Amino acid sequence: MTLLVLSLLALAGQLLSALAVWWNHLHTPDVALGAPVNEAPPLLVIVPARNEEHNIAACVASLLASDYPRLLVRVVDDGSTDRTVERARAAAADDPRFDLLPAGDLPPGWLGKNHALWVGARAPSATSEPPWVLFLDADLRVAPTCLARAVAAAERTSADLFTMMPRLEMVSFWEVAAQVLMAQLIVAWLPAKELNDPRHRRAAAIGPFMLFRRTAYERIGGHEAVHGEVVEDLRLAERVKGAGLRLVYMRGIAEATVRMYDSLPAIVRGWSKNFHVALGRARFTAPLVAAGLLFFFAGPWLLGPIAAASGAWPAAMVGLAAAAVAALGRIDLASRYGITARAPWLAPLGAVVVAWIVLASVLRRRIEWKGRPVA
Repeated sequence: MTLLVLSLLALAGQLLSALAVWWNHLHTPDVALGAPVNEAPPLLVIVPARNEEHNIAACVASLLASDYPRLLVRVVDDGSTDRTVERARAAAADDPRFDLLPAGDLPPGWLGKNHALWVGARAPSATSEPPWVLFLDADLRVAPTCLARAVAAAERTSADLFTMMPRLEMVSFWEVAAQVLMAQLIVAWLPAKELNDPRHRRAAAIGPFMLFRRTAYERIGGHEAVHGEVVEDLRLAERVKGAGLRLVYMRGIAEATVRMYDSLPAIVRGWSKNFHVALGRARFTAPLVAAGLLFFFAGPWLLGPIAAASGAWPAAMVGLAAAAVAALGRIDLASRYGITARAPWLAPLGAVVVAWIVLASVLRRRIEWKGRPVA
């Protein structure tokens, strides 16, 4: 009986996840479907870079290959100790639309990324200040049409903050095992309808792609107002809605691609800081959260075989159904958001990794990112 109940819960969880993905997809417009604006306003793209020698050249090259007519790409070097600066300049190849700034010394209480973005936004341009500012991560690549479509969508919807879900690229074994599970959580539980409803207080943003109307950015205090926040994208989105400004969230998987973490150590380091902040004062719930993640992601694949080995055939059939729904859910994620459908049976291993990240995030007293403490 216990195995049957657990199998039914696993099946219900997978069905609810699939329903959440469908619901959020339904309420997330596609940026590629909008009409372009008649005249593109000037756009400043700011890319913070700290030890991004493996990413920065491809990022800069993709931006400068854009068909956007009035563009300035600004890379802000946040104290890199590798070849980030050299590779950024080489990728720009003396393009007049590119400039590179040093972030300078990090003030007390600031996080490096927030400071770099603040420096980039405040630095004067050769011409008048662009009315739109895009904050973009170095591990993101844009299609030639991306910037034009994003600005057009922002103007068409009267957005003060336009944010977009890119395609999440996962290549290595550990990305397929663990990153897919994190992506599934994000797209299933990000409340798209509430985010796009100006009457609703729920707010969130996709950190690698945040397009601000400059007047709105200045009105909410910019990155100075969130200078010590690890999840600055969420806090900025909350300030936008709190000020009565318009937040717009869209899907852009055909227009941009991001590969967040390319190895197991990077996955652990990257998500540890997020879980550390997300759990906050409720860190005592970490074991419960970890157990829930193990059950939700590993249960559908393990309960069926366990029940079959025990001769509990009704539970085995339900467990098999849960695994089938989990596999179909992965296929659905691939079709809707470009998230890989490969090797769904790696979910139990990925669940162990994610559960460990949750526990480690609260056990560690000091969380670092790129050589600096962030929490």
